[in-house]
Order: sequence, then C-alpha cells, then structure tokens
Amino acid sequence: MCPDATRAHYFTREKTYMAVMRSRKSHLTHTDRPAILFVLACAFACLIAGSLSAAVSAEETQRGYIVVLRDQVKGPAQVAREHVEKFDGDHLGAVFRHAIKGYAAEFSDEELTAVRKDPRVDYVEPDAPLELAAQTASTGIKRVFGMSNGNLFINQVNDKWADVDVAVLDTGSEPSHPDLNIYRRTDCYGVGVECIDGAGTPEHNHGSAVAGIIGAIDNGSGVVGVAHGARIWSVKVYRSNFGNSASDYFQGLDWVKAHADEIEVINSSVTAGTDFKTFEAIQQSLNDAGVINIAAAGNEGWSVQYVPGASDLVVTVSGIADYNGSPGGGGAPPAGCSAAGADDQRATFSNYGPKVDITAPAVCVATTATVGSGVIAPSGTSFAAPHVAGAAALLAMQKDPDSAADVEWIKKTLEEEGNLNWTDTSGDGIKEPLLDVGDGSTFDMRVAPDAKTGGASELQATTVKMHGSINPRNDSTTYQVEYGPSTSYGSKAPTAPKSAGSGVVPVAIEEPLTNLTPSTTYHYRLVATNSKGTVYGADRTFTTPRRYVPRFDAESY
Repeated sequence: MCPDATRAHYFTREKTYMAVMRSRKSHLTHTDRPAILFVLACAFACLIAGSLSAAVSAEETQRGYIVVLRDQVKGPAQVAREHVEKFDGDHLGAVFRHAIKGYAAEFSDEELTAVRKDPRVDYVEPDAPLELAAQTASTGIKRVFGMSNGNLFINQVNDKWADVDVAVLDTGSEPSHPDLNIYRRTDCYGVGVECIDGAGTPEHNHGSAVAGIIGAIDNGSGVVGVAHGARIWSVKVYRSNFGNSASDYFQGLDWVKAHADEIEVINSSVTAGTDFKTFEAIQQSLNDAGVINIAAAGNEGWSVQYVPGASDLVVTVSGIADYNGSPGGGGAPPAGCSAAGADDQRATFSNYGPKVDITAPAVCVATTATVGSGVIAPSGTSFAAPHVAGAAALLAMQKDPDSAADVEWIKKTLEEEGNLNWTDTSGDGIKEPLLDVGDGSTFDMRVAPDAKTGGASELQATTVKMHGSINPRNDSTTYQVEYGPSTSYGSKAPTAPKSAGSGVVPVAIEEPLTNLTPSTTYHYRLVATNSKGTVYGADRTFTTPRRYVPRFDAESY
C-alpha cells in the first residue's frame, strides 16, 4: 500500500480577531482562522512488486529500456528503427534528439546484448514506471458530493470548463497559476480614484486558495474546483493584516457592477467591522443586475454581526469540520491539520446565528496556492464560502441571472438542495443546510447552447454564404440554418444537422445557402441543439441580386 502523502508545515499566521474587531471596526479583516496552517502536498511514487509466472523463458521476455547513443550520432530516429528491426525489438517509444540522443524500446535480454555491442551506443538502462503528482480531490468537494455527480464531469481530464464568470474579491489571485482560469484582474486596494485593471498581484495565498476551491481546472494536477474551469475575475481589495479599509472592498464591488453584464457570482471572504448602508445600496444594485454575492460568516465564534455576512442581500456561509469527505462523523484530522471540532460538526471558530444561510467544509481544505507553493490546506469560513460560490456558479450557468428574482432563485435553490446530515453545536437553535451539489439534474456543467446569427456574404442571384457562431457549452451540439422568404423559413442548410462540437469556446459557422430566387429578400437564423435544449439565433435578412442576362447587340455582327 502506498504511504499517505507527507505534509510540510508551510506557513502559520497568527491573528487575534477579537482585538482587531473591537479596536479597528472600520477596517477589513480576513475570515481566516486565527491560525492558518498552510501545507504542501507532496507527491509519492509507489512501486507495486508482484510475482509473475513467466510463460516464456527469460531470454524471450521483453522489457523496456532506454538506449542512449553517442553524441556524434546524427540520426537517432534512424538508429532506433534499425535496432528494433535488426534485433527484433518491440514497441519503439520516445526518440530523444536534443538534450540527449537515444530512444526507448522493448528488448529481451539476448536482444539487449546485441544492442549494447553497437559502437554507436553509449549506455543502456532500464525504463521505469512514471507516476505524476496526482490531482487532489479535496475532502471539501467530496463532502458536498461533487465527486459523485457525473454531470460535473470531474475525471482528471481537461475537457470541460464551467462557462461562467466569478469575481473573487480578496488579496488577488495568482494570474499565471496553471490550475486557475484567471480571465481578468484589477487592483482596488488603496489605488485612489479607480481600480487599476491588469494589476493586483497577490502577496500571499489567500486569494488563490479561494479561487481554487471555486474553479481549479480538472486537469489531473493540483486540485479541482466545484465549478472547475470557471472564469475567475481577480479583484484585489485586501493586502495585509491591518490598514485595510472597507472602502477598498466597496470599490471592488463597484468595479464588479461595471462588469455585471459578464459577472454572475461574487465571492467575499472578508468582513467589514461594522454595518454599512453603503454596502446595502451597492449590493442591492448588484442583485438587481443579477450578481449574487457569497459571503463568509467569519471566524470569531459569535453570531454574525458585520457585513457582508450580516446582510440579507447575500448568501452567508458558516463552516463545518470535515476530515474524511464523507458524512457520518468519525473522521480524524490528517497529519498537519489542526482540529477545529469533531468531524461533521460546526467548526469551533465559525460564526453562526440567524444571518447564516448555508454551511460548507471549512477545515484544512486542500486548494491552490501561489505558483511554487503547491497545494495548501487552510482553515476558515473564507474557504467554506467558495464551495458555495462554485455551486452558485453552476446554477448561474443554467439561469443566466439578470435580476434580483434570479439571485433569489439561486439562493433558494442552494438552500433547498442542501442536506442536514451534520451536527450543529452553535446552540442558536437554527440548523442551516449543508451544501450538496450531488443532484446532476440541478448542478450540471452542460447548458443549452448559445447561437449567434451572423451576416451574409458572397451574395449571388441563387446562392449566399451565411456566417454565425455557436458555443456548445459542454454538450455535444448540432446546428442548421433555417431560411426562406418569410419568418416561416421552410428550408434548412445543411439538410441534416451538422456537429458544432462539445466545448465552451464559440465555434465559427459558415454555411452556403443555395437554390435561392433572384431579387428576393430572405430571412435566416442559426439554430443549435444539444441535450439541454434548442436555441434560435436572431432573425436576419439579405436580398439576392437580380440575375444577370447578357444582351445581344446585333450591330456588333
């Protein structure tokens, strides 16, 4: 059996929240645990030895080798093919041309002896099993049943991305992180009149960690987010432990509003030290635009008092302790993880009370760090909230919210889909639901396609070329163009539906329309269909030119 991954104590930050909240209520404070343990996840290679009964003699058994040729060999590929053919080798693999010259193939012991005698060969050594550092499925995403939902397509293959936009208002998220889809970024921390677009480099792990829980790419390395591949808008509103102002956060929210036609979800893992009318006004404007704000409850161990968590306009998230990714309790903290209550119970640091809407895993949650720091496992309601933000993003994909009613629908759905299979030790008499994304009919990476009817070109009397684009939105999608002299259309091209793929990148469409009548105005539209529905692009028109008829001039004869 492979040993458990060892964890190194990476970074510990002590902060006394009671003193901060009482003495500096006008400043923002992170909703991290007072002591956050950052941990590097180490990779282990495991060789499993077993006894195999040989069906053939040792001389006939072929094994993999790397054959390194001398530097003066000019054509390593040619030598490799020669060896495999001459010495009855098998399975020619990689050929090395630059750093070294050589190749990989399989040979029996007898064949290998002959290979070694070739003066062009420098040396030979056995090939060996190679194991990559595997993608970590955080206990958090397991505990909210993300791994058991087939419609989230978590398979360690980078083939589907959540087609949704999430703004992370935090310390900034690492823009070059290979496990994050950082789409846009801006710096709103202490910048004065306006946020600085294209800026906002993170100064510690918090913002990248939050972004990873929301949307880390399902690519076989690092971790995977609830809405994996989501477009992350990194909005820096926080820098260090002290000296941060609520106005920086509000300016970040204001910046999001300017992009509300694209952004659907906000994650706010910050707490302002008082209750602001300004926040209520800004957030109401965001809700009206269809942007839902997911806010951490805070880590003081008291009833939620301050915005954003204290506002009824946001979704406020408390935290539970989960150590094994499964319901039922009994899990023990892994090595390097400081316990914060018993498994499946309220995290001892988590705020609670009537303002809390939902809860999620918050203790030692594996997630992304800044580049070079690997995987970390921090604790705090800061890391419960992004689980819910990811789930909200999945719902926003289905709803495309643009009103306060849509925001309320997302909030209500999150609560109704949650379960009560955890133990609330707060004593407040209110047991909020635990996030549950296990229902594939509700939380689904697939969405009805997007079809945009484009213009017409190459107009002739009887033919024209129609343009457009289709976003398959994670599902196998087909298309046709409907056209005719009225909005009843009547004709289709091509005659049978044609594939537009199954990704989330818009696909350009060019389709010829034929058998047209000269001097006629035609209506046309692009139609796309997948398992989630049929979508009709906008109706557009073109007019065919009259047919050119050559005139006969008798005087020329």
